[in-house]
Amino acid sequence: MGARGSGMFWFAIFTWGGMVMFDVMGQKVLVTSPLGTVIGLSEKSVGGKPYAAFRGIPYAKPPTGSRRFMPPERLESWGEKLEAFRDGAECLQMDVLVTLNITGREDCLYLNVFTPITNETENLPVIFFIHGGGFISGSSNSLFYSPGYFMDEDVVLVTFNYRLGPLGFMSTEDKVMPGNMGLLDMIAALQWVQQNIRHFGGDPRAVTIMGESAGAGAVHHLILSPRARGLFRAAISESGSALCPWAVAEGHRRGAEGIASILGCPTMSSADLLLCLQQVPAEAIVGLSTKLWEWQYFPLLFGPRVDRETDGPVLPDEPINMMLEGCFSRVPWLTGINKDEGVLLALTPLGNETALKDLNERWEALCPLAMDFSFTTPVRCDRRSACNQIKTRYFRGKNISQDNASQLIEVFGDRWFKVCGVEAADLHSRFSPTYFYYFKGNGKRKFLDVLFAGPRQFLLNKSAEAHAGVGHGDDLLYLFDAKMIPPITTMEPMAFAIKNAFVRLWTDFATYLDPTPKGKEVELPSWPLYTEKKPYTYIIDAQPIVELGNIGEKRKTFWNSLPIQENNPLQTGF
Repeated sequence: MGARGSGMFWFAIFTWGGMVMFDVMGQKVLVTSPLGTVIGLSEKSVGGKPYAAFRGIPYAKPPTGSRRFMPPERLESWGEKLEAFRDGAECLQMDVLVTLNITGREDCLYLNVFTPITNETENLPVIFFIHGGGFISGSSNSLFYSPGYFMDEDVVLVTFNYRLGPLGFMSTEDKVMPGNMGLLDMIAALQWVQQNIRHFGGDPRAVTIMGESAGAGAVHHLILSPRARGLFRAAISESGSALCPWAVAEGHRRGAEGIASILGCPTMSSADLLLCLQQVPAEAIVGLSTKLWEWQYFPLLFGPRVDRETDGPVLPDEPINMMLEGCFSRVPWLTGINKDEGVLLALTPLGNETALKDLNERWEALCPLAMDFSFTTPVRCDRRSACNQIKTRYFRGKNISQDNASQLIEVFGDRWFKVCGVEAADLHSRFSPTYFYYFKGNGKRKFLDVLFAGPRQFLLNKSAEAHAGVGHGDDLLYLFDAKMIPPITTMEPMAFAIKNAFVRLWTDFATYLDPTPKGKEVELPSWPLYTEKKPYTYIIDAQPIVELGNIGEKRKTFWNSLPIQENNPLQTGF
């Protein structure tokens, strides 16, 4: 099939309800879909395989003006042709870790599709990735989430942006502004995948949702949400679940009124508050988040919430209730944690003498914020008791310093990721196939080296302990070939082995719903199902092994013994 006189020609790669065309001379890829024609670029995977990259595809109308704080609206068409060569703008956010600069745009609901260029006639399984960032920062920027490792395999990868912080999760705790816009963006992007991914070579019946950190918690929220039923068939959560203390935020009305009052907006009427905030600059709303922080960037006021008061809620009940009752999509779930999850959170006090001094001097006041139970433990004496028990267990009653930095990393890791990760796996396994992993392979690839590159490097230099171990987010560098650092090659044998294990396990799970499918030749040990009675854990290292035993049992016992209100099951609200 040719286009004479234009200096280019096209040939079909595969078809299913649409046609993917490849421009050999211009290295461009064209897809025709009901939304219009989209043109992408042909690129090479780390292993040298060709794939098509479509970046910056809008999946909803811009959430600006009267659409601010509202559910995303479906985009009917992008016009005759869309050149999808660059990432869409990241959603408006603040650099909470270092500069406090505001970046991004309010018009940010874009996704990327990466698909192998093959002669296969069958469409491929789809991995739908949700980025992390505490629901206040982050993006799907392919500078970091580059698909080069995944594109060595036969899968389609979708990455996307969703609204963050107050623009993504502000709520008046009523039907006027129920919140959860960020979660609704995720659902809208999944609906786009169901309607369009076959035109890009993907199978809408074989979608696996995957996320890390806040993205992992979001994956679990989507498992729980009745609004997301039928949009995926499997899930992967790396370092996070809906049971983690940060995964369901509290105090939304307080946050909305706090920002509104500073901006001179009325606060008595939710409708008046909404109308006013829809008319002020979005940057002003995001910038005022700092005014609500009591220490560092705590409390986290803008995140997912239980919106039972709405018609068609995203989260109709507390996650613990829904899990205990089996009210969720009973899909296979692969989930797990990293060895040193608390590294990123511990870095701020360890790298800042003033913050560390403040934490020691005001431990009883700051501990509930840092451990994120300031809302769930309203009685002051209970907070004091919980904090004293934490200090005794982890620090033997001593002040926190560089000498016991490993204990600060441990307490943050246990509270924020490990206990809630194990508990979620326990409950999910009662109803659905569950696979649990523990990542301990130190292949010298550090998420912090990417996150704090350039002028941020000074933070790492202040705490060698915080830079050691297998930290939060390190797993991402074995799944995505971040362009800020060289790709992993055989010159790094340990990192290369870990990368191969991660990519193989993850893509086989997305393809077969089993990370080590029977009958397929793999050089990895078989990964058995995880249950409460037989908690098999897959230890990911250069040479993975399987262990039987709950790695978080002692941690669970301690944290569940604390006088924290969230530890009482079947509550209807805090």
